[in-house]
Amino acid sequence: MEVLKEIAQTLANVKLKDIKIYDTRSITPLFDYVINATATSHRQIRAVIEHLKKDSQEKNFKIKGVEGERGEIWLLVDLYDVLVNIFLNEERDRYALDKLWADLPQYDFDELAK
Repeated sequence: MEVLKEIAQTLANVKLKDIKIYDTRSITPLFDYVINATATSHRQIRAVIEHLKKDSQEKNFKIKGVEGERGEIWLLVDLYDVLVNIFLNEERDRYALDKLWADLPQYDFDELAK
Protein backbone atom coordinates (compact mmCIF):
# COMPACT_ATOMS: atom_id res chain seq x y z
CA MET A 1 0.00 0.00 0.00
CA GLU A 2 2.93 2.33 0.63
CA VAL A 3 4.03 2.08 -3.00
CA LEU A 4 0.50 2.96 -4.10
CA LYS A 5 0.64 6.06 -1.89
CA GLU A 6 4.00 7.11 -3.34
CA ILE A 7 2.70 6.77 -6.89
CA ALA A 8 -0.52 8.65 -6.04
CA GLN A 9 1.53 11.52 -4.60
CA THR A 10 3.61 11.67 -7.78
CA LEU A 11 0.49 11.80 -9.94
CA ALA A 12 -1.02 14.50 -7.72
CA ASN A 13 2.06 16.65 -8.30
CA VAL A 14 1.51 16.49 -12.07
CA LYS A 15 -2.10 17.74 -11.63
CA LEU A 16 -3.86 14.99 -13.60
CA LYS A 17 -7.66 14.92 -13.71
CA ASP A 18 -10.30 12.33 -12.79
CA ILE A 19 -7.92 9.88 -11.11
CA LYS A 20 -9.43 6.48 -10.31
CA ILE A 21 -7.66 3.70 -8.42
CA TYR A 22 -8.99 0.16 -8.77
CA ASP A 23 -8.10 -2.85 -6.64
CA THR A 24 -7.58 -5.68 -9.16
CA ARG A 25 -6.24 -8.35 -6.78
CA SER A 26 -9.45 -10.37 -7.04
CA ILE A 27 -9.31 -10.66 -10.85
CA THR A 28 -5.65 -11.01 -11.82
CA PRO A 29 -2.38 -12.22 -10.30
CA LEU A 30 -0.38 -9.94 -12.61
CA PHE A 31 -0.88 -6.65 -10.74
CA ASP A 32 -2.70 -5.43 -7.64
CA TYR A 33 -3.93 -1.99 -8.67
CA VAL A 34 -4.78 0.02 -11.76
CA ILE A 35 -4.76 3.78 -11.85
CA ASN A 36 -6.58 5.60 -14.65
CA ALA A 37 -6.12 9.34 -15.08
CA THR A 38 -6.70 12.04 -17.64
CA ALA A 39 -4.08 14.47 -18.91
CA THR A 40 -5.07 17.76 -20.48
CA SER A 41 -2.25 17.86 -23.03
CA HIS A 42 0.54 15.91 -24.71
CA ARG A 43 3.02 17.90 -22.64
CA GLN A 44 1.36 16.74 -19.43
CA ILE A 45 1.56 13.10 -20.55
CA ARG A 46 5.30 13.52 -21.12
CA ALA A 47 5.65 15.20 -17.71
CA VAL A 48 4.05 12.19 -15.99
CA ILE A 49 6.78 9.80 -17.11
CA GLU A 50 9.51 12.29 -16.21
CA HIS A 51 8.08 12.64 -12.71
CA LEU A 52 7.57 8.90 -12.26
CA LYS A 53 11.15 8.16 -13.35
CA LYS A 54 12.56 10.82 -11.04
CA ASP A 55 10.42 9.81 -8.06
CA SER A 56 11.05 6.09 -8.58
CA GLN A 57 14.71 6.74 -7.90
CA GLU A 58 13.96 8.76 -4.76
CA LYS A 59 11.02 6.79 -3.37
CA ASN A 60 10.13 3.16 -2.83
CA PHE A 61 8.97 2.03 -6.30
CA LYS A 62 10.47 0.76 -9.54
CA ILE A 63 9.33 1.01 -13.14
CA LYS A 64 9.17 -2.27 -15.04
CA GLY A 65 8.18 -0.83 -18.42
CA VAL A 66 6.60 2.07 -20.28
CA GLU A 67 4.44 2.16 -23.42
CA GLY A 68 3.62 5.40 -25.21
CA GLU A 69 6.58 7.22 -23.74
CA ARG A 70 6.54 9.83 -26.50
CA GLY A 71 3.43 11.13 -24.81
CA GLU A 72 1.02 11.11 -27.70
CA ILE A 73 -2.42 9.94 -26.50
CA TRP A 74 -2.03 7.14 -23.94
CA LEU A 75 0.77 6.35 -21.54
CA LEU A 76 0.93 2.95 -19.81
CA VAL A 77 3.43 2.57 -16.99
CA ASP A 78 4.02 -0.85 -15.44
CA LEU A 79 5.19 -0.44 -11.85
CA TYR A 80 5.08 -4.16 -11.04
CA ASP A 81 2.10 -4.21 -8.65
CA VAL A 82 0.54 -1.05 -10.07
CA LEU A 83 -0.43 -0.23 -13.67
CA VAL A 84 -0.86 3.45 -14.49
CA ASN A 85 -2.87 4.53 -17.55
CA ILE A 86 -2.69 8.21 -18.49
CA PHE A 87 -5.00 9.21 -21.33
CA LEU A 88 -6.00 12.30 -23.19
CA ASN A 89 -9.71 12.75 -22.53
CA GLU A 90 -10.88 11.46 -25.94
CA GLU A 91 -8.80 8.29 -25.61
CA ARG A 92 -10.04 7.57 -22.11
CA ASP A 93 -13.62 7.76 -23.38
CA ARG A 94 -12.79 5.59 -26.40
CA TYR A 95 -11.18 2.72 -24.47
CA ALA A 96 -13.59 2.96 -21.52
CA LEU A 97 -11.36 1.03 -19.12
CA ASP A 98 -13.22 2.58 -16.20
CA LYS A 99 -16.31 0.65 -17.29
CA LEU A 100 -14.27 -2.55 -17.40
CA TRP A 101 -13.28 -2.17 -13.74
CA ALA A 102 -16.41 -0.37 -12.47
CA ASP A 103 -17.41 -3.24 -10.16
CA LEU A 104 -14.02 -3.47 -8.46
CA PRO A 105 -13.23 -1.84 -5.12
CA GLN A 106 -11.78 1.65 -5.48
CA TYR A 107 -9.46 3.74 -3.34
CA ASP A 108 -9.97 7.41 -2.65
CA PHE A 109 -7.22 9.16 -4.61
CA ASP A 110 -7.33 12.34 -2.53
CA GLU A 111 -6.85 10.35 0.66
CA LEU A 112 -3.89 8.40 -0.75
CA ALA A 113 -2.21 11.44 -2.28
CA LYS A 114 -2.00 13.36 1.04
